[in-house]
Amino acid sequence: MANRLDLMGQRDEAVALYKSLATLPDDWDLRQFAKAGLARRREAPHPGHISPFGS
Repeated sequence: MANRLDLMGQRDEAVALYKSLATLPDDWDLRQFAKAGLARRREAPHPGHISPFGS
């Protein structure tokens, strides 16, 4: 959910979710993702050049 908010440009809401995730017990090894989300904004990968003539 936080990743999606980050991609939609809602960084403040995403940071709040990352922070709440970082405080929970780390039963599913998600704390690393929460820390990564707090460190920098997530961006969608650029698809590169898309040719109108196919590949």
